[in-house]
Amino acid sequence: MNSTRLLRYALRANALFSAATGVAMVASVDTLPHQLDLPAPLLQAVGSLLVGYGLALGLLSVSRHVASRWAVTATAMDLGWVIGSAALLAFHPVPRAELVGVTALAVLAVALLQLAGLRRAGFWAEEGRLAAAADRGRSGSMTHQVDWSFSGTWPYSPRWFETMDGHMHYVDEGPRSGRPVVLVHGNPTWGYLYRNFIPPLVAAGFRVIVADHLGFGRSDKPDAIARYTIELHARRLEALLESLDLRDATLGVQDWGGPTGLSWATRHSERVRSLVIMNSFAHRPPKPVSLPLPLRLFRTPGLGELLVKGLHAFVHLLVFRAGVVHPDRLTAPVRAAYLAPHPTWASRTAVLAFPRSIPNGPVGPVSDFLEDVHVGLAAFRAKPVFIAWAMKDIGFTPDLLEELWLGDFPGAEVLRLPDAGHYLQEDAHELIVPAMIDFLQRT
Repeated sequence: MNSTRLLRYALRANALFSAATGVAMVASVDTLPHQLDLPAPLLQAVGSLLVGYGLALGLLSVSRHVASRWAVTATAMDLGWVIGSAALLAFHPVPRAELVGVTALAVLAVALLQLAGLRRAGFWAEEGRLAAAADRGRSGSMTHQVDWSFSGTWPYSPRWFETMDGHMHYVDEGPRSGRPVVLVHGNPTWGYLYRNFIPPLVAAGFRVIVADHLGFGRSDKPDAIARYTIELHARRLEALLESLDLRDATLGVQDWGGPTGLSWATRHSERVRSLVIMNSFAHRPPKPVSLPLPLRLFRTPGLGELLVKGLHAFVHLLVFRAGVVHPDRLTAPVRAAYLAPHPTWASRTAVLAFPRSIPNGPVGPVSDFLEDVHVGLAAFRAKPVFIAWAMKDIGFTPDLLEELWLGDFPGAEVLRLPDAGHYLQEDAHELIVPAMIDFLQRT
């Protein structure tokens, strides 16, 4: 049995057991609290977390590429469960102690199976190599070899901008005299998302600037969540763009690139000639927002760390699956490019910060920030706006286009993409880029 297969079996066993235990706990909420002498809300919360944990492990166990680091995090959680169960039995005797004991033994068996898979895979030596990949990847700072061109799909020379929080990476391609086009990414992607945009734009005579937010791509990745607020992302990007003294620019944004990039545009509208909007947002929520289950799980303390920082679920489940309609387009070099920037737990802090920043209602600092950006967009109502919208985006649905963006810019040119998901740059670049260039040349 090869190491990958053993790890898959271990993760599936863990997934089935965790989900079944969680369902049983939730279903028995009327009787279990009396059997264990524990509060019902606590048992219900633990049961719900176990269901989410089991579902996540199940999805990851059938993914195309199984990484050993998933099993490391799951094993740590399992051993924590065993230790917690032992402490419960030692310091809080319960009427049905055998339930706790049998469950703990089953969890221990799963953990040992995962450890066996890790040992067979030689993971401990491999993790030492991957730890070096948390470095930002600037020339001279790498202690391992990474092909940052990803088999020639990203052939651009890196440039660096120093901020108080760390170095930001960006590329600046095309003639210096060309009209600038700034493209801003969201979560958990980086400038590579626009690799199919840069060559045609440059060939058409434009200067193209694509930056990586701090914590993404080849930019520095400090393990400090306080450095990844939306306002700090926006201010760092603003400082980088202002250092380039751009004039007559077009700003293209997608996902979190919307509020962070449009903040620069609204604060320096005299520098921006036109906007290109792709499945993004810049509006204060008018009422409480019901977040999808995956986002609620990512925002749950502890479980979010496990899913995003441990299992790298945002990339594996969203970029490689739910966020695209055509996952077959994501070749091995493309997948490698999206995995390379965040190889370790500590390097994924920024990825976790974004879903925890999503406003769930009209009140809060992010909602206030969005309101400021939205008010500033009034300066662009008389300027050209092009919108490319993926109609199969599971998060940014067509009603956001129709009600919000076209409410702001009723005269915008719109390209509706019926067969594209959230990462429309992957699903439909061959449709977006020609339409975008045509828009730029006419306006």
